[in-house]
Amino acid sequence: MTIPADGTTWPLVAHACAAIAAGIAACLLGLLAPRARGTTLLAPLLWAVAAFTFLASSEVWIAANVEDESSFGISLLRYAATAGLFTPIMALLGAKRPQDRGWQWIVASLWLVLVWPALQGLVTASAARVELFTAWRLFLGGLLCLAPLNYIPTQFRVAVLLATVGQAVLIYEWLAKGSASDSGSRTLVGTFLLLLAVAALRRGLTASNAKARHGHQPESAANRQTARWIAFRDAFGAFWSLRVMQRVNQTAELQNWPVRLEWAGFQAVSEPGAAHDHDTAGDHTVYQDRNSAVLAETKDQIDQTLDTLLRRFL
Repeated sequence: MTIPADGTTWPLVAHACAAIAAGIAACLLGLLAPRARGTTLLAPLLWAVAAFTFLASSEVWIAANVEDESSFGISLLRYAATAGLFTPIMALLGAKRPQDRGWQWIVASLWLVLVWPALQGLVTASAARVELFTAWRLFLGGLLCLAPLNYIPTQFRVAVLLATVGQAVLIYEWLAKGSASDSGSRTLVGTFLLLLAVAALRRGLTASNAKARHGHQPESAANRQTARWIAFRDAFGAFWSLRVMQRVNQTAELQNWPVRLEWAGFQAVSEPGAAHDHDTAGDHTVYQDRNSAVLAETKDQIDQTLDTLLRRFL
């Protein structure tokens, strides 16, 4: 490891700190693997661990060769590591059995597609650093929007916003043709935001576990089913949850259930089969014991429907 010729140690410190932050994030995510085992969330989680590990390793390499920070090879390494951060959300898009295993090849292909323009520059030696065409920058911008669109409606909105801003900071140099001169500072800020996002994610999971342990969920069938739905909704986000919600409500209409599934959970309708009516005591309240005879029968149907749909994921 060498110090820059001008004696400035800040780039070295910035990249070293970024490596530490990315390494800590990888370890924190790795500790979640036992909880995800047996679910289709394991693959996105492992992609995230791999992406952060690659990012940490690349920052270690850059710190050790900081005098060559402006070279094309370093630019390619930084871009490839940053592109890897898009793989977890892409893995989540295929997190449904039985296609989830084959989907991982598509995730790997996405990463190769993202780094292909950079690899072309490496072969042709046509540029001093990685530069992307406009269409490629728009593609990256679209990928950047996927995670917030999926998770902002959930309890993990803070974590996903921090992660999105962190990714945007890391990829700014290529997304908006920014300068590479302050890459160390940008990398440190972006990686630190990503670490905060991981910490916020773990804090949200810990709060959910504590709430469940202390019995904050009422023991009625309605609330148990709603708690089950919310746990799935928050874990998988809007893309899959809206699809499951649609399937549940299709079944509810066909079988004339006295409830419908909404984003906040199972909500009562005024009478079985009336999906859009309102009860005089309040609009869309959690279904009540007033329908106890019907609900006793419907409970098993709802549980069976949830079992059938969620076993593709959990």
